[in-house]
Amino acid sequence: MRLSLVTAAALSAMIVAAPGLAKDKKPMDPNKRICRSEVPTGSMMSKSVCHTRAEWIMIDEQNQAATDSAIRSRRTNGQ
Repeated sequence: MRLSLVTAAALSAMIVAAPGLAKDKKPMDPNKRICRSEVPTGSMMSKSVCHTRAEWIMIDEQNQAATDSAIRSRRTNGQ
């Protein structure tokens, strides 16, 4: 079961990444507006959040940096 979940996750990651790997496609527009559906903490209702592609890249990088920092902090505190 666990192996199938890992395999499914890897395949879905490849499918998502595949369009960006095509050589004949024109470059992605950083100003294109992209909306994501998010569920705020403590709510069951999703909310549409829209930003440009460039803003989403910055948001994702900041979230990843915060996650990495929290993990490093937890490791250095001996937990």
